[in-house]
Amino acid sequence: MDTTKLPKWAQARIEQLERQVADLQAQARINAGETQTRVSVGTVLEMERHCVNDSTLWRFTPDPNHPQDWVEVGLRKDQVEVRGSHCIVLRPKAGNSVEVTLDPEW
Repeated sequence: MDTTKLPKWAQARIEQLERQVADLQAQARINAGETQTRVSVGTVLEMERHCVNDSTLWRFTPDPNHPQDWVEVGLRKDQVEVRGSHCIVLRPKAGNSVEVTLDPEW
């Protein structure tokens, strides 16, 4: 489908929906055992949920009263990618842990 003549917001929405469809199709293949994945969500104490490689972004809203403030985390090739609605602040918590917060004043 040629979307070049549509407004930019419509093009962006169509691209977003196409990515969601691709993610859902890939998730269905993972659930059916047809695909291996490097990404899972969960802890060692609960059942992990396997996710789509290189396409799933997890969006967190730290404060439910401010849904416009968000942090996205995803896996891209061999790196973890973190994005935010504002400046991201990383604070070391331990040798293998960091705290991610947003600084809306920056």
